[in-house]
Amino acid sequence: MEIWFHGTTKEAVDTILHEGFRAGTYFGQHLEDALHFGGWYIFEVYFEESPSKNWQVQCLDPIPPSRIRCAYSLSPKVLHENMEAYKRIKELSIQEEWGDRTEICHACNGEGQLEHYPPFIYWRDIHKVTTCPDCNGYGQIPNEHELMEEERRRKQSIRP
Repeated sequence: MEIWFHGTTKEAVDTILHEGFRAGTYFGQHLEDALHFGGWYIFEVYFEESPSKNWQVQCLDPIPPSRIRCAYSLSPKVLHENMEAYKRIKELSIQEEWGDRTEICHACNGEGQLEHYPPFIYWRDIHKVTTCPDCNGYGQIPNEHELMEEERRRKQSIRP
């Protein structure tokens, strides 16, 4: 007997509890697989015989609700966020990668994200925030002039 995991969305929970799983449903051997591929709502389902030696299995037949051991939610709720720590980590990663050879990203003004407003919509509260593609969310980009100058000096020092 083995317990396998299935992750899903909140909307699917009641249906699964009443009707069970359809043929073709995937199950993971580990909880983290169900979370990664399914969602924050987890079902533990027992199989009398091991359904597979692999990390996942796709059931060929429907599985009735009577085989569900339990169902629960693993909430992604953040209990504490330190925005200053986020900012410092971002600065340290930039400094580690590029040193002092950076400048503020002009596309996002150093914010690391962009707001997009759909065309022809006049309500300014309808927008989408995305990571800045120029700086990948760092808010800073390498100073191309300094990097080219450094590369030129490096090449000169290698010449015989």
